[in-house]
Amino acid sequence: MPTKAKNRADKTVNYSNLAALTFILLLIISLVGPKPLAEPIAVTSLDRSSIPVWYQLIFGACYFLVFILVVKTNIKLIFSLLSPPLLAIIVLALASATWSLYPGAALTAALRVIALCIAMSVCITRLGAERAWRVFGWFLASLVFFNYISLFISPYSMHTAQDWDYRIIGAWRGLHEHKNIAAPIMFFAAFYWMDEYFCRGGMWRIAISALSLGFVVGTGSKTTLALSLCLLISLFLIYHSRRHSREIKTIVLLFFVIAIMAISVLLTDKDVTAFLLGDGSGFSGRSVLWQMVLANASVAPLTGFGFNSFWRVGVDGPTYDYAVGWFAASYSGHNGYLDLLVTLGYPGLIFALGGLIVWPMLDFVRWGALVDPACRKAAIGLGFGALHNLLESSFMVASSEAFVLWLIAAFSLRLRRPQPQGLQEHKNNLDLEANRVVSGGFK
Repeated sequence: MPTKAKNRADKTVNYSNLAALTFILLLIISLVGPKPLAEPIAVTSLDRSSIPVWYQLIFGACYFLVFILVVKTNIKLIFSLLSPPLLAIIVLALASATWSLYPGAALTAALRVIALCIAMSVCITRLGAERAWRVFGWFLASLVFFNYISLFISPYSMHTAQDWDYRIIGAWRGLHEHKNIAAPIMFFAAFYWMDEYFCRGGMWRIAISALSLGFVVGTGSKTTLALSLCLLISLFLIYHSRRHSREIKTIVLLFFVIAIMAISVLLTDKDVTAFLLGDGSGFSGRSVLWQMVLANASVAPLTGFGFNSFWRVGVDGPTYDYAVGWFAASYSGHNGYLDLLVTLGYPGLIFALGGLIVWPMLDFVRWGALVDPACRKAAIGLGFGALHNLLESSFMVASSEAFVLWLIAAFSLRLRRPQPQGLQEHKNNLDLEANRVVSGGFK
C-alpha cells in the first residue's frame, strides 16, 4: 500500500510539472509569437509568409500536452473558471459563423479563442494561482533579459524604415512583432517585480522592474504609457485600501468599473469621438477608425457582421466600402468593445462588458484579498485588460498579449471560488499536488 500511494503521489507531481511546462510553451506561443526578430511586414499587406517549423513544433507539443492534462483533470472544474458572460460570448462567436459572409474566418478565430481558454484554464487549475503567477513572473523576467539582448544583436529589435509608419522608426520592439505588443508585456513585468519587491525585498527585483520600465519607455507606446499612469494610481489605491475595510475596496473597484463603462458609452457617439480625437490624423487615426466602426454597426445591430469578419477579410470586405488605404486595411478598430459591437452586435458588446469588466470585478469583491499577492496581481491584470481594450482590440483575440494576461488574472481569481463538494475535493487535491511540487524544490 505505501508503494502504491507513493507511485500515485509521483504521478500527480509529474502532472503538475507537466502543467508548468505546458504553461511556459503557451506563453511562448502567445507572447513571443512565430517570428521573433523577423523583418517587418507592411500592415497594408494581406499576405503572410509561412509559419516557421520550430513554432509549429512548439504549438503542436503545447496542445498535445494540453490534451493530456484535460483528460487527467475534471472537465467541470476546467470550465468553472470561465465566467457565464465569457462562455456566452464564445458561444455567440461560434454561432456567428452561420450568418457571417466569411464563415471560415469566424469559425477559425472562435476555435482559437476556445483552445486558448481551455489551455489556460487547465494549466492554472493544475498549477494553482500562486504557482501559476510565479512561473509567469519568471517568464516575464526572462523576456526582459532577452529583449535587451536582442537590441544588441539584431537591427530588427527596433522598428526600421521598412515599417509602414515612419513615426515608429527606432522604437524598441525586442523579440515581439510590434512595439505595442512589447510595451504591455514589459509594463506588467515592471509591476510584477515591483510587487514582489514589496512582498519579499531584494534590490535585484527592483532592478528587473526598472529595466522593464526602461523598455516600456524605449517602445514609445503612448497607449501603454497612458495606461501605466492610470494603473499606478490604481496601485496606490489598492495598497492603501488593503489596510482598511472591505467597503473601501468595493467603492474603489465599483468606481473603476463605472468609469470604464461611461467611457465605452461615450465612444459609441460619432460626434463625441470626432470631438475627442480630432480630424483623425492624430492618435493613430482612431477617430476615423471608430467612426467607420460605428457607421457599420448600424447595419446589423443585433447580429453584427460575424466574429472576425469585419477587418482584414480581403479587398471585398466591408471596410473597403467606407475607406481606402491604411484605414481600410487596418487589422482592427483599436477598440475591442467597438470591434465586438460591429462583429457580434449589441449582444456581443453587452457580454464583453460583462465578461471583461463587471463579472471579474464582482469576483474580486467577493473572493479577492488584497493582502494576497496573487490577488493583487490579478487586480492589476484585470484593470489593465479592461483599459487596454479601450485603445486596442484585445478581448477575444487569441494572439493578443493583453487577452492572455487578462485570462491569467481572471482564471487565477476564479480559482478561489467555493466549489460544489465533489469539485472542491478534486480542487483540494490539485492544490496539495502543486504545494508538494513547490516544497520539493520547484519554486
